[in-house]
Amino acid sequence: MYAAAVGVVAAIGAYLAGLAGGPSSGPPKVSIANGTVIGSSLGGVDSFLGIPYAQPPIGDLRLKRAQPLQEKFGTIQATSIPRACPPLKVRGDPNMLSQLPPELAAMIGTYFNEPTFVGEDCLTLNVQRPSYIAKNAKLPVLVWIYGGGFEQGSTQQYDFARFVNSSITMDHPVIVVQMNWRVSALGFLGGKELKKEGNTNLGLRDQRLALEWIAENIEAFGGDPNRVTLWGESGGSMSVFNHMLINGGDHTYNGKPLFRGGILNSGAAGPAVQVDNPVAQKTYDTIVKAAGCSSAEDTLACLRALPYEAFMDASNVIPNMFNQDGIAVAFTPRPDPSDNFFPLSPDVVIKENPPKVAPVSLLAGTMEDEGTMFALALYRQQTKDALVDIIHSIAPDCPRSVFEKLFSFYPDDPKHGSPFGTGEANEIYPGYKRNAAITGDICLTFQHRVVLEALSDKIPSWSYLSAYGRQTPVIGTFHGADVALMATGFPEPLYLAMAQYLLSFVYHLDPNVISKMDGGARPLPEWPRYDVKTKDMMQFTDKGLIIGKDDFRQDAFNYFNSKLHQLRW
Repeated sequence: MYAAAVGVVAAIGAYLAGLAGGPSSGPPKVSIANGTVIGSSLGGVDSFLGIPYAQPPIGDLRLKRAQPLQEKFGTIQATSIPRACPPLKVRGDPNMLSQLPPELAAMIGTYFNEPTFVGEDCLTLNVQRPSYIAKNAKLPVLVWIYGGGFEQGSTQQYDFARFVNSSITMDHPVIVVQMNWRVSALGFLGGKELKKEGNTNLGLRDQRLALEWIAENIEAFGGDPNRVTLWGESGGSMSVFNHMLINGGDHTYNGKPLFRGGILNSGAAGPAVQVDNPVAQKTYDTIVKAAGCSSAEDTLACLRALPYEAFMDASNVIPNMFNQDGIAVAFTPRPDPSDNFFPLSPDVVIKENPPKVAPVSLLAGTMEDEGTMFALALYRQQTKDALVDIIHSIAPDCPRSVFEKLFSFYPDDPKHGSPFGTGEANEIYPGYKRNAAITGDICLTFQHRVVLEALSDKIPSWSYLSAYGRQTPVIGTFHGADVALMATGFPEPLYLAMAQYLLSFVYHLDPNVISKMDGGARPLPEWPRYDVKTKDMMQFTDKGLIIGKDDFRQDAFNYFNSKLHQLRW
């Protein structure tokens, strides 16, 4: 601990040295290999928005691996909202929202809002740091990877000024970086055609290239490339875990690790069929047909030659995760065994002995009610048989009997369903709370536990459950509630506790160190390391912080874990 404390003092000293110099004249400016980046400063935080980290993936580079920048860009004004990568159009079922109180329906309706500025030329990063930072401060770097089910998401949704200011107040200043990466068909289209070219899992490759950019350039912003932590939510959390598996667990670049820790919010293993499986091939063929490219000798060349609008129109014939088919997700990282980048489904890797996983520390958790948002779209599936029909249709390689047995562990009685702990309340249609419990478990909650049980004896791991906001009608502690907590800072006691734990992890690879240090640290409960025997986890609740057990619905989990190799889509 002493060495860690010295590191903190040194970082704070460098930061204060920068403050001592006072504000520099004009806006913040940083010179990197490709040019000069001019940002803006507000409320003690410098923001540099829309810094390109790759060549634009347009024209003939559409549906190909992103290429590093080769040319200098001179001086750029990094002060405008950057372009978002094109998402899959969200066509929410209006009947889904009509089940809800009007105020809640309006809030959830924001999920269907498209980014304000969209286009294919979108591979950029945002950097936010404490203002007037010393050049040699070498602050730890937290890299945020947004969620959206690999169908949506962009940096437009996130501003980390609040968190950066909290890091300053807690005497553990950090730099936050986030990147735009390709989602939907442009980022995760599968099929044998793309496999043959080696252009699979493009969104993950975008993220990896951005991490390499950070390794090369973040020191110029006052960051330490040797102290990088990845942090993601939902699909972003799955992405963080995937970076631990990529290249057989080799997370180095130019001989040095790209990151040393991972924070997983609501997402982990994400088992998937191979990139040329009929499930993935059907998506490719559907888009080719919608684009009018079926008769082309080279269907990929045809897709690349399409005008942008025509390509997106063809992509948007694919159902999204909020449509009446429920949790079908067409675009997701899929293993490509012909390429070492991502050759195996994550469930295969973590079951290996030993698993080929980057040896980085983990802090991982879920929301208590991960499935409520998705169960809203399942209102037609009011019996277990109907739910089996839907889930089996998107995972046809798995025997129907597996889903029948798995779902049998979930009672129809609403008091056992999600939102959990709300008794008979919130059953907006027959079977809603059961459907919410099942979808939340199989898609997110159990995937989280699988990873911790497989890896916690090999790498330092901490687990948590967020169970605040049970008073929120119908959706409880919903998928994404943690994003709302960090964005709003409310409820404040839970935000401050979470922020301190996260900063301690980023600085010390242990969420407990700051609480033990002298000074202004908040005295927080000791967060026990996860152990497969004790299953201890931190629970963030409306009543405060509680040490609980990650053993709820254990019989269902045991069966799920035994069939994980079949539960892929």
